[in-house]
Amino acid sequence: MKNKFIKRKDEERVVSLSFLSNEIAESRPASKSKCRESVKRKKRTALGADLYSDIETTGVNDIPVVKACNVEPPQRILPYNVWREERDMDAAVCFYIDDYRFASLRQDPMTVIEKIKNAPFVIAPDFSQTTDMPAWQRMNNSCLNKAYAAYFQRNGLNVIPNVSWSLPDSYEYCFEGLPKHSIICINSMGANASSTSRYLWRKGYEQALKVLQPTFILRYGAVMPGEHTEISKYYDNPFISRMRYGS
Repeated sequence: MKNKFIKRKDEERVVSLSFLSNEIAESRPASKSKCRESVKRKKRTALGADLYSDIETTGVNDIPVVKACNVEPPQRILPYNVWREERDMDAAVCFYIDDYRFASLRQDPMTVIEKIKNAPFVIAPDFSQTTDMPAWQRMNNSCLNKAYAAYFQRNGLNVIPNVSWSLPDSYEYCFEGLPKHSIICINSMGANASSTSRYLWRKGYEQALKVLQPTFILRYGAVMPGEHTEISKYYDNPFISRMRYGS
């Protein structure tokens, strides 16, 4: 019995050591690529923490607060990917483009800031809030837009608030954290796609003006029926202009 007991303990020790060795092997990066991925994960975590540090939030939903901006309207508005190439110092930078074209903002916002820090003005980011998205994703993207806007302001960029919405249920949070009596920017690209999209755009536009009472509106995209054109300046999408005029 004694010998059997000793043998069993030895077997348990071998199993234990084998398990420990596997734990060590799994915890140790097996390649440089795994090391880089580990560093990237830590970097993303640190960036997420830094993004929300020292940013004022609302008392209702803890949504980041964007400060007011009252300036002379820029001569032009260029998408982020175009402005990086042209460096037009008379143009404001906007993010009214496909999300993947500025996806780097989520991973490394400081690199994006370095690329646009000399722009006279930056329209706050515009991660999509399409009507076919789940409610949580629309709210998340709305909050992200304000978080990055506040982060830009904290790092010295001249930020013009971007106002966006989706379905009427978004009114509960999409205008929260945005300043009143400020110049704002509103995009209408895609709003003419259908009667439903025009209706939803118009309803959100009216609610935005009612809640925010802007001093002036920079309008990116075509004029929509019933707008307050007397307090608005309109800017063409450069891609559409080039297709239209061949320049």
